[in-house]
Amino acid sequence: MKRTLLSLLILAAALAPFQALSAENSPRQESATTSGCKGLSFDSPALPEDGGSTEPGDQDGFKLDYNDGILTVTMYNAYGDCGATFNQFLEIVGDTIVYSVEYIDGMADCMCFFDISSTYSGIEPGRYIFLGYEIFLEEGYSEIFKEGRPSSVTTTKVSKNSITVSDTTVTANGNGPVTLCIFDSEGRLISYFKGKETVRADISSLPAGWYVAKASSDSGNLNESRLLIRK
Repeated sequence: MKRTLLSLLILAAALAPFQALSAENSPRQESATTSGCKGLSFDSPALPEDGGSTEPGDQDGFKLDYNDGILTVTMYNAYGDCGATFNQFLEIVGDTIVYSVEYIDGMADCMCFFDISSTYSGIEPGRYIFLGYEIFLEEGYSEIFKEGRPSSVTTTKVSKNSITVSDTTVTANGNGPVTLCIFDSEGRLISYFKGKETVRADISSLPAGWYVAKASSDSGNLNESRLLIRK
């Protein structure tokens, strides 16, 4: 019994520093930036020998900087269309820094490379695992990693333009089949259109008054209404 109790006390003592470190590590994103389109040139300091990847969400390398208790994560040459945006996320799981990226497709017709960066407070100095590498965060730490991928890269497609209205036309854009309905001021359906990704409705013959255009896509990424006023 005494031996069992002693073993438990030793185990508790061994776990105590790790538990305290975990409790103190609550990363909070302070900033997130994306460079302008860099074209299709590979000019990052983390350029790999094979010339880079052109798969959406892929990248050429990472850099970590740790100063004044702030961790900066930079991802070089993230690939996407010219209208792409990137959401960045970071959490600490045990001793592992888990960095994830959501790539949001802007549905542009051109492709670009971007450098994206985000900063985080609430991360204590110490030993961690990042992209499979063992690192030691301390004041002034800076290191480039030419290999590795984020813990996850998700791709989200969004409609570049949902509903646009001109004097004579209502246009709805979405991903996949799109439905466009026109309702009068009393809520009655007066026009119905369905098409592939883009639908245009001629409203030039509608009498003066106000109407509502409602567009939706089968993919679920488009669900918007617009007020139309005919004079």
